[in-house]
Amino acid sequence: MPMDVLRFPPTKKHAFFSTGSIIETNIDQPFTAANTRPVKAKTPTKKRAKRSLLVGTWFSADEYASEVEFVIERTGETYSVQARDGDDGEQADIFETAWDGSVLSFAAHWNSTGRFARYRILVISANRISLTYTYTDNEMYHRKPKAREA
Repeated sequence: MPMDVLRFPPTKKHAFFSTGSIIETNIDQPFTAANTRPVKAKTPTKKRAKRSLLVGTWFSADEYASEVEFVIERTGETYSVQARDGDDGEQADIFETAWDGSVLSFAAHWNSTGRFARYRILVISANRISLTYTYTDNEMYHRKPKAREA
């Protein structure tokens, strides 16, 4: 039998090569370049949709820190956020929610204090997030009296 012609046992339909390619051939004919066609390798598809690790109710890991709870929900590719102060039940007004593929960011206005805060949430693991926030604050300052010259 010539080197360029190979026969497969009748139960075989595909040839698998070490390079990962697969070639389909007719089992009644010899294996030659003329009677073969490439077959795309199929990878198993996941049947479940990947769940979003951000979705859920989040609270501070430090029991002495903030009492604020964040509830994050997802509809399609859009996230929504609710922020509630666990101490008095106040709900913040949420603005400018944005998802860039790795960080969820939003702004919140707390009506009782007038404080406006910006938040950035990064997923660390299935049950942990890193929350970074900045906020506005207001303080009253007084001028120091000048020292008297002697």
